[in-house]
Amino acid sequence: MNQKPIKDVEEVEKDEGSGTDEFIATILFVLVLPLALAKYVTPRWAARPGIWRVKEIKNEIRKAIAWAIPLNLLAVVIIWNELRTQNWIFSCFGIIVFWISMVPGALAIASYELSVVQSEIFKGKFDLAILDAVRRAILTNAFARAHRIFSKFRFILPQENSREEKVIGITASPVDHRLRQERKNAPDISTLTKYLDGDLINFPLNPTSSAHHLVIAATGAGKSHLLSRMGSCALDANWRVGIYRFQRWTPGKRIILSDWL
Repeated sequence: MNQKPIKDVEEVEKDEGSGTDEFIATILFVLVLPLALAKYVTPRWAARPGIWRVKEIKNEIRKAIAWAIPLNLLAVVIIWNELRTQNWIFSCFGIIVFWISMVPGALAIASYELSVVQSEIFKGKFDLAILDAVRRAILTNAFARAHRIFSKFRFILPQENSREEKVIGITASPVDHRLRQERKNAPDISTLTKYLDGDLINFPLNPTSSAHHLVIAATGAGKSHLLSRMGSCALDANWRVGIYRFQRWTPGKRIILSDWL
């Protein structure tokens, strides 16, 4: 006589089931929050030069992901056991540990999204509102990367590379980080890879090399350093070197200053 109608019991069980599903969905959302942020925030953060350093540590990210897998599993076990006993303090601790273990995965997603950004820029499909800022960030990071490489040499360039070719500088051209298939189908021809050995710029000196080179740049851009490096390499290879400096014409002064070494 005191039993509830079967229909009411089914509705109560249905409400409890939906509440459990919502709780599980919330927990899953909280757990994958770092990955979600990496996917949806990275395209906006692409306008910051520092974010592009992620592309320089791809190998380290892969290794970190392999090391983080056991930590992921441990964190999941901690979270599950503590949620069952409603121990919220240790549950939060497990979530924090899980977030930390998800950082390599988030960096991998960020790296992929940056490749997508460069692919969209190359195809002319990127958001015009932040296009200039992103291009500036890519170029700024390229120069910062060249400076970091130079610092590894203790700010002294090697005279020759691994192929015994003369070295005159370090490339500051932005690295093509587009998706692999797109790099294969449409190679970027804006960089003279013919004269690159890794990050070092070669100065070919052989009978078929050009005997004349023209260097044009703004004041303070480093023309003198580049020319001195080129001249030093040529002299070392027993070439005769002449440096011409073009100056603005003023009355009573020579237009061209020629120095032979």
